[in-house]
Amino acid sequence: MQHEPTEVIEIERLGGLAGFGGPLARLRSVLRLDLSQLAPAQRQALEALLDGSWGAQAGASHPDGFRYRLSRTLPGHAQPLSVEVPERAVPAFVRDGMRDELT
Repeated sequence: MQHEPTEVIEIERLGGLAGFGGPLARLRSVLRLDLSQLAPAQRQALEALLDGSWGAQAGASHPDGFRYRLSRTLPGHAQPLSVEVPERAVPAFVRDGMRDELT
C-alpha cells in the first residue's frame, strides 16, 4: 500500500528580546505542521503566507518584534522554500502552537 507524502511546514520564531534563532541562541521556538491535518481555513492562511499573498502590511517593524520563518520542501527540490513574515501576519493558531526547545 502506498502512502501519499505528507507536506510538513516547519515554522521558526526569530528575534525578540531573547534573540530566538540567532547564531548564539540556545533556545529555539518551532512548530511543525502537517498540512493534511489542518482545517481548510488554516491551510489557506499558511498558503497565503508562503506565496506572499498575505499582503505586506504597512508600518515599520518593531525592533524587538518577532518574525516567523516558514519552510516547506517541495517535491523535486533539494532545498526548502523559506519565507519570513512579521508576527502581525501570522495566524493565532501558529503563534499559540509554538514550542521552545533547547539547541
